[in-house]
Amino acid sequence: LYLATDMVAGNDVAIKVIKTGPDRSAFAEQLKREKAAYDAVQDHRHVLKVFDLHEISLGGAQLLILGMEYADGGTFRRWLGEHRDDHSARSGQGLALFRQICRGVGAAHDAGLAHLDLKPENVLLVRGQCKVADFGAASFRDYATGALWRFPSSNQSPAGTPTYMSPEHFTAAHPDDLDQRADI
Repeated sequence: LYLATDMVAGNDVAIKVIKTGPDRSAFAEQLKREKAAYDAVQDHRHVLKVFDLHEISLGGAQLLILGMEYADGGTFRRWLGEHRDDHSARSGQGLALFRQICRGVGAAHDAGLAHLDLKPENVLLVRGQCKVADFGAASFRDYATGALWRFPSSNQSPAGTPTYMSPEHFTAAHPDDLDQRADI
């Protein structure tokens, strides 16, 4: 992960560079789907903006390059740690940040997405605002067609972080049985 400056817009951006191997097409496809999840939300102020995804060859290596908003405030986990003993900040500013997270999750749900891996590490602070990030475990329901697709293969067990997974993650007969309710 690199910090860069967007020469056109003049602002800081984060550049994630991933060197891929022989199975790069599957990994590239997953990143394309993850970018599509961000795009589906259509620029909500509490969902991290992902600008572009490129695949390039450099010195015989294949690289995937993902450009996104720079989280100058780090993760919500970091914020919680920094304010661990500050009851006033946690009950005041912390509650305001939690509301922002709810708005970001709500925007994802409105777009047909279920995040399925909500945790403090997947919420980033950008210029003091919480932004929901990392849709790598998400599923998407196209309300127009009713079609459901998951970013990881649907053959996998439900993805997520066990400590933060809903009970449905553990009891679902199939990963496709999970929806937005599992986020709540």
